[in-house]
Amino acid sequence: MKWDEQSFNKCIQKLKNMHSLPNLFIPANFELPTLKLKKAEVPSDERYSVAEIESQILLGKMTERANKATVKRHNKSKEIKSLNKEARRKEMMQITADNFELWKRLHNRKSSYDIKQLRKDREQNEQYITLRCEYPYVIGPVLSSDKTSSTKNFNHKRIKLSPIDGEEKQLLFKKTGMISEKFFYVEVYKKKSNAWIHAYNGETLIYTLKISLNELKSIIGKSRDYEKLLKLLKLENDELILDS
Repeated sequence: MKWDEQSFNKCIQKLKNMHSLPNLFIPANFELPTLKLKKAEVPSDERYSVAEIESQILLGKMTERANKATVKRHNKSKEIKSLNKEARRKEMMQITADNFELWKRLHNRKSSYDIKQLRKDREQNEQYITLRCEYPYVIGPVLSSDKTSSTKNFNHKRIKLSPIDGEEKQLLFKKTGMISEKFFYVEVYKKKSNAWIHAYNGETLIYTLKISLNELKSIIGKSRDYEKLLKLLKLENDELILDS
């Protein structure tokens, strides 16, 4: 038939024009493990240069971010958030002044007891007890065991209880300072011809030092600089001493 003849001719023509063709298909790739060089194999100069470059980049980013944050905070600080800011500031200043006045009154408050009157009453009561007692009036242990001692000698050897210190002391200096890297509240008192230095930890008396007034005057000088005395104080063997 006619169409069979045409198909046959096409097939013959294709066979004549046929030629060889290589396989151009790319084969499948397989991932191979990459070899990582050890740090020892990489030159040290190269590693240091890379680290320095990265550090500079990081520092630049941090500086830029810090500058932006500072500008934002500075702009926000100019904004007035409260309308009664000045009134609150004056109120806080008044409260602070009142607290300081209250602290000053409490700190300078003196005892309301009359020591001389208490001592006088004590001696008078002892006289009444001595007159009314059948046996000699004794406070504390008896110093002599001699039973044949007279009443006069017995009364002479008794121990009197004197709980109230009659010596008047004068406060010269008080301040909180550091002694041997420890903070103490230091007070300096004058009592007769001596000066007493007391070191407190809170409200507890921890250390006491007694010096003569002449030694105190030589330290503080005519200007009465008690800061010099405070600097000379130190602790040694758990005792308060003056550093020479």
